[in-house]
Amino acid sequence: MFNILITDKIDKSVVDKIKNPKFSFDYQPEITPQDLIKVISNYQGLVVRSRTKVTQEVIDKGHNLKVIGRVGSGLDNIEVKEAKKRKIIVINSPDSNSEAVAEL
Repeated sequence: MFNILITDKIDKSVVDKIKNPKFSFDYQPEITPQDLIKVISNYQGLVVRSRTKVTQEVIDKGHNLKVIGRVGSGLDNIEVKEAKKRKIIVINSPDSNSEAVAEL
């Protein structure tokens, strides 16, 4: 089982769309940075938006992390160089808000 922690608010339909028996999701949109550091070693995947900062300490404690995903266009809240040094894949969704921007 691939355990994924979601630490920021996302629409529940996103999780519903990617449900798979090989994945387990923990949705903790209010998790504190201190609690994230305590539990991150239990997960292979981490999904964030803008609120959660994926610092070097989070990456250091994330011994089992394989993937960090950002629901959004930037990667400024993720220590990308540190993640890549540890062979953690970092992805984002740069076109996720293009329709909303166009409507604005």
